[in-house]
Amino acid sequence: MIHSVPCVLAIYIVLHIYLLYMCIYILSYCLQAFEKFTTRPMMGRKELLKITLRKAAHEWKLIVDLRLTGNLHF
Repeated sequence: MIHSVPCVLAIYIVLHIYLLYMCIYILSYCLQAFEKFTTRPMMGRKELLKITLRKAAHEWKLIVDLRLTGNLHF
């Protein structure tokens, strides 16, 4: 069956409108995610240093424990 030109053109326009709508929806979702990321309060140097030292102490303890138990393999 051969479609008329106005029918095909209408389907083409509807599909492009739908595609544009989906692009706008995805873009707005990404912008919301980025906005949440940028509005998060930043930690100060003191907080970051405390977290880093805590992690380093934990890892050092883990290394010492593994060497004492003999489960450390290189």
